[in-house]
Amino acid sequence: MPLNKEHDAIYITSLEPGSGKLMVTLGMMELASRVVGKLGFFRPVIRSGPKLDNDLDLILKRYDLDIDYKDAHVFKVDEIQALGADGKFRDIVQAVIERYDKIKERFDFVIIGGFESSGISAGFDVDANIEITQNLGAEILGVMNAKEQGPREILEEFKISSKAISSHGCFHLATIINMVEPKMIKSLEDLFEKEAKDHVPFYFIPHIPELASPTVGEILETLNGTLIYGKPSSLSQIATLI
Repeated sequence: MPLNKEHDAIYITSLEPGSGKLMVTLGMMELASRVVGKLGFFRPVIRSGPKLDNDLDLILKRYDLDIDYKDAHVFKVDEIQALGADGKFRDIVQAVIERYDKIKERFDFVIIGGFESSGISAGFDVDANIEITQNLGAEILGVMNAKEQGPREILEEFKISSKAISSHGCFHLATIINMVEPKMIKSLEDLFEKEAKDHVPFYFIPHIPELASPTVGEILETLNGTLIYGKPSSLSQIATLI
């Protein structure tokens, strides 16, 4: 997927849990890191709690980004819930814009990780993600979870999300339709070509169970890690992903 030189940011969003958005984000970071001089990352809303947000921490460390953890986000989910309950939607958007502007000044291109759920309502989450994208001037890259859905269900969800984005005047880069059953891809391609060819670009990623169950050794190799404790034979064990 080529990067659009007319924009200096991509906002990756999915409004459903388990969509594989983190994997798509990592893929876009890999792509952008090869063609962008100075790449940044921003995640407006992170998980609540005292622990570090795993997704944000992973990306900052994996790509050795020159951004402090505290500067790479604005709110935690519980803070969004409190502000949303008080009707302070504009305050949320304004705070995100101000933090993002400081990051944008330092980088040539920024990947932005949208949030899946604030816990308020699906409508609030859609409005918040789109409003933030509009104000940041970013392209939207949508991620859908196609697991356990039929071709027609996938198509209708794609059309609904595309319409919601375009109706707000956002630039919709593409939609990644993730975890598609391999045997369904050909029928999906035919269906989308027939009924969605006038929509934004779409890409199908097949569901490969083995990718959800990598070995410890595969993870170690991918991250260029070093075994500091334990036996080499333990590297063949299946890892549990968070």
